[in-house]
Amino acid sequence: GTWGIHPEGLRPWRGYAVHVTKETNLRIHPRVLRAAGKQVPVVASRENWRVPLTVTVGGVSDAANAFGMSAVASDGWDDEDDVEPLPIGQYVRAFFVPNPDSVSLVAQMSSDIRPTADGAVWLLRTESNIESGMATLELPIERVPTDISLELFDLESGIRQNMREQ
Repeated sequence: GTWGIHPEGLRPWRGYAVHVTKETNLRIHPRVLRAAGKQVPVVASRENWRVPLTVTVGGVSDAANAFGMSAVASDGWDDEDDVEPLPIGQYVRAFFVPNPDSVSLVAQMSSDIRPTADGAVWLLRTESNIESGMATLELPIERVPTDISLELFDLESGIRQNMREQ
């Protein structure tokens, strides 16, 4: 299955995972609630932008990922970020980590939104239990403000790719 955010609400007889950072009592009220979800500007501005990305291997995808900047975000974990769920079955996972040596599941984020700044580096890690196939990365580059350069640097191969020159 695919993980995702469900602002439309919970549906009966479906499985859901809830991430909490401290001891919590979870109450689900059986009335219809409308959630606004995260507001994402359609036209990217330098202060607020969010780019979804999808990683695919052998026809299996992880599409619940995003990176960007927001005037209300902070360094480290905050309400603008989302936790990376654990894999189920045949999987591809893409997640952001705070540093290359991070192994903690708590540090894995499917969305990493940083405070507005002149520059930032996002560390994206991918994992899969699919034995063969090349990983492909898809993202709508038009969602990144045009005055921001975007490069993909593969730490294992050393290959650097300007994402605007594909």
